[in-house]
Amino acid sequence: MPSTDTSTQVQSHMTSNVEAAEIEQPVSVLSNPCVDTTTSTAHKKQVTEAEDEQQRFPDVVVSPQRTEDQSPYAVWRRLGSPRFIASPMVDQSELAFRILTRRYGVQLAYTPMLHARVFVNDATYRRKFFFSQLIQVANGEQGRPKKNIDRPLIVQFAGNDADTLIAAARQVSGYVDAVDLNLGCPERIAKKGHYGSFLLDEPERVVSIVGKMCKALQPLNLPVFCKIRIMLTGHHIPEHRRGLPGTISFCRQLQAVGCAALCVHGRHRANKGPKTIGADWAAIAAIKKAVSIPVIANGGVETSDDVVRCLRETGCDAVMSAEALLGNPTLFSSLQDLYRPETNTEPSVVPPHSLARSLDNPTPLQLSLQYIKLCEQYPPPDFFKSVKLHLFRLLHAILHQEVGTKLSNAIQAARTVADCRQSIEKAVADGLDTTAPFVNLIPQSETLTQAQREVAWRRLQITSWYRRHRRVRIV
Repeated sequence: MPSTDTSTQVQSHMTSNVEAAEIEQPVSVLSNPCVDTTTSTAHKKQVTEAEDEQQRFPDVVVSPQRTEDQSPYAVWRRLGSPRFIASPMVDQSELAFRILTRRYGVQLAYTPMLHARVFVNDATYRRKFFFSQLIQVANGEQGRPKKNIDRPLIVQFAGNDADTLIAAARQVSGYVDAVDLNLGCPERIAKKGHYGSFLLDEPERVVSIVGKMCKALQPLNLPVFCKIRIMLTGHHIPEHRRGLPGTISFCRQLQAVGCAALCVHGRHRANKGPKTIGADWAAIAAIKKAVSIPVIANGGVETSDDVVRCLRETGCDAVMSAEALLGNPTLFSSLQDLYRPETNTEPSVVPPHSLARSLDNPTPLQLSLQYIKLCEQYPPPDFFKSVKLHLFRLLHAILHQEVGTKLSNAIQAARTVADCRQSIEKAVADGLDTTAPFVNLIPQSETLTQAQREVAWRRLQITSWYRRHRRVRIV
C-alpha cells in the first residue's frame, strides 16, 4: 500500500508566516475607527499602499462603492442567495481550487484564512496570499468588465484586535463581497495567537470587535460575517459561554451589533482530527431559530444526500463544505437543478447514494488534470503546500491501492506543476482511471443488486479522503 504522507514535505503556511503570532497589538492606522482619519499620516500611508496594490494588479476590477441596503438578507440576496459554499481552508481554498469547485456547483467561496496583523504589516504577504490570488477580468463590450468567475468571494481574517482587522478589511474593500472573522480555528497556532475558536472564551470581547468592524466598514458597503463553533461544555465553564445556550446568546449579541451572517460549525473545538465525531445539526437548527440573519451550516456533510438532509434538518440558508470538497469537488453538482437560489425551493427528488460520481461527472484523474491546468493559469502561492496536497486528496482512493504506487511516487517526487501534469497524463494514458473501484462500482448502476450496491457504497466511503479518519465496516 503506497504511502501518501507528505507531512515531511508539506507544512501549513500558517506555521511559516505566523509561527510567532503572539497576541496582536493594535496598529497605528485607525486607532479610533469611528473618527474621521482622512487627514492623518497613518491613513494617508494606508491609502498610498492600497493604490500601489491596484497599480500592481491593474486588470483586477474593483467593485464600485455605492450606498446599498446593508440589512442581512439584502446582503444575502446580492450574493445570489447561495446554497452551496466552499469553506475557507488554509493553503487549500486558493484561486485555482475555488474556480474548480465553482465549475461544479459552488455558489460562494472563501479565501484561505489570512492573519490580519501580518496582512496589514507585510506587503509581500498581501501580494502572495491575496492580490496574486484574485481573478483578472478584462473589459468586454463597451468597456464593461466581463463577469468575474471568482465572485462572490468572502475574505476571512484571523485576529483579536478590532483596529487591525478594520485596517486589513479596508485594504481588500472593492475586491471582495464581505469580510469574515475566524472564530472557529481549533489548531494550536490559533491558541498561541489567541484567535479562532479560542476567542470564544471571551464572548464580550468578540462582540465588541465585531461591533467596531461593522460600524467602521458599513460606509464601504463591506458586510461582516462570523464563522464560529459550538462553545465548550463543562461545569467549570461560566454559563454565559457554555454549550449551546451560551452559543445562542453569543450569536444573538453578534446579530445585535451588526453581523450580517453566521456560519456555524456544529462541533466544539476539541472535536477535531482522528477523534472527530458527527456534527450537531440540532444545535445548528436551534441557533438558526434563535436569530434572524442568514445562517450557514458547516460540518458532517460528506455526500449530496447529506447536503439535502442538512438543509432540511437545520433550516439553514446554505451548507458549507471543506473536507468533502477536497476529495470530491463535484459534491454539489447533482443538486444544481434541484435547488434554485432565486426561490430557495427544496428538491422533490433526492439522488440516492450520491457520494459516487455519476457517469457524466469526471473521474479523480480527470478532476486532477483540470485542477493542474487551472494552476498553470492561476499559480497558487506555494506549490508544495497547495498543489501537492490537493492532488493527494483528489486521488486518495487511487493512491491507496497497489495500482497507484507508481503515481504516488511520481507525485511525491514532483517539484513543479509541469511534473504533476506529466505524471497524471501518463496515468490516464495507462488506463489507471478504469481501475479505480468507484468508477466500476457506482452505487446507482442498474446492473447491481441492492446488496452489491450497499457493498459498493461502503467501499466508496472507506476509500475517500473524507473517510480517512472514519471507520466504516465493509459487509
